[in-house]
Amino acid sequence: MTNTGTTIYRGLGVLVLAALLLAIMGTGARGAIITPQWGIGSTDGAALETAFFSGYTDVTTETFAGFTANTQGPLTLTVGALTGGGYIGDDTTAQSGTGEYSVGSDVNYWSNGTPGQTGNKNGYTLSFADPVTAFGFYALDFHDVGGEVELTFSTLGGDTTLNLYDLVGEQSNGSLIYFAFSSSDPISSVGFARAGGDGYAIDNISTATPIPGAVWLLGGGLVGLLGLRRRGVV
Repeated sequence: MTNTGTTIYRGLGVLVLAALLLAIMGTGARGAIITPQWGIGSTDGAALETAFFSGYTDVTTETFAGFTANTQGPLTLTVGALTGGGYIGDDTTAQSGTGEYSVGSDVNYWSNGTPGQTGNKNGYTLSFADPVTAFGFYALDFHDVGGEVELTFSTLGGDTTLNLYDLVGEQSNGSLIYFAFSSSDPISSVGFARAGGDGYAIDNISTATPIPGAVWLLGGGLVGLLGLRRRGVV
């Protein structure tokens, strides 16, 4: 199951146009338009990660490689900060045998659990150092025991909540999914709900700021078109 390929580019095109229209009209209190995309499995996940961020500049990724196992939050990351429950997991920690693992060559990831336990799951908040318009991460072991992960995106225009279970449904133990999100309004933080008793991990968090160069090009073209219409040229 995948949501990559042409859907990726259609979603980005809609986002670009929506972002531009909101910039022209003013966002006010309308809230942000959050566009989710996802790729299930290592092949589709990696393809989405590459395609999604190829149109952005200033991409930053946190791999958790520089942290020590069992370190709890708050953590200062390259993309911002993690506060709330959770800890750094690796191949020696309690939940490593329950479907959680790292993506890439390093062994570290962020777990929503508690050090030394396979129970007692937590919610937490990822706050960005600077508001971002694109955000993605690898999700490991999501939704295999009936849990439903909810993300709450906080933006200048208000909060938007997405239930990731509604997007991908129940998954098998140790599943791997890459989630990517675009926003019409810069995102200041993302809250991860406890998801019931479901233990899971996230890894390789990436952000991009401010807005893709393609938006500026499109914006310049439409602004020029509007100017020509005012002068009666078109």
